[in-house]
Amino acid sequence: MKIKRLPSRFKKQQDEFTLIERKRNVALYERKASNGAVSYEVIKITKTDPHPLSDNEEGYEKIEHYPSDNEFGSLGWSFNADNPFQRREAFKKYKELGG
Repeated sequence: MKIKRLPSRFKKQQDEFTLIERKRNVALYERKASNGAVSYEVIKITKTDPHPLSDNEEGYEKIEHYPSDNEFGSLGWSFNADNPFQRREAFKKYKELGG
């Protein structure tokens, strides 16, 4: 099955995302906001069918997706990277989900 995987680096809403770790459908990304704030985001990666009108999804059987803002709390969790406790909690959540 040909799957379009999430990139290890990408930009969204002027923020930069960098993959730190990934295991199967669980990933830990570092998010750098345009204002300089850094956070860690632990996500469960979901897959959907490609959109028939999307040229960049052509040829793929499934497309991986980063959780939307509305899915945070169930498929994604954000942690302040500058706070040592929250930084540990991010890695703890990643391991808890199977990472």
